[in-house]
Amino acid sequence: LLFQGHIDRCFRPLDQDSAEAFKPETDALLSLALWYGCVWRQRPTPGQALLGLRYYNGTPGAPPGALPAASQRAALGVCWVLLPWLVERLRRVGLSRGWPSYPEESREWQLWTLLVRAEACWKYLYLLNLVAYLAGRRHYPSVAERA
Repeated sequence: LLFQGHIDRCFRPLDQDSAEAFKPETDALLSLALWYGCVWRQRPTPGQALLGLRYYNGTPGAPPGALPAASQRAALGVCWVLLPWLVERLRRVGLSRGWPSYPEESREWQLWTLLVRAEACWKYLYLLNLVAYLAGRRHYPSVAERA
């Protein structure tokens, strides 16, 4: 995000570890502000405005050009803001507590393995979505927007 550099400069006077500890929250706060200001209020993001794009209701039976329903906008917010924050926070907690080095039978190791596999699946989905987007088959630039 454009404002991430400004946020990083605000945290420079602090200890580097202190600033890094709040990075997932600052990223989530900026994503939330962008989501609320654009998606929730049914306006295009700045990048979409430059390209003349908008979100629309792609459900079958919706009139052409209909704006997304509140449930669709909320789901996009969960995918844009909540899930990335949750995954990053869980990853940081797991690394700080040494979950990867726990015995394989432990809940912590199983949760860590699930988290790593889920991240890998998300990255593969993103790659496949990018290929489909570039091939022109679907007009969804991100996986969250396709869902």
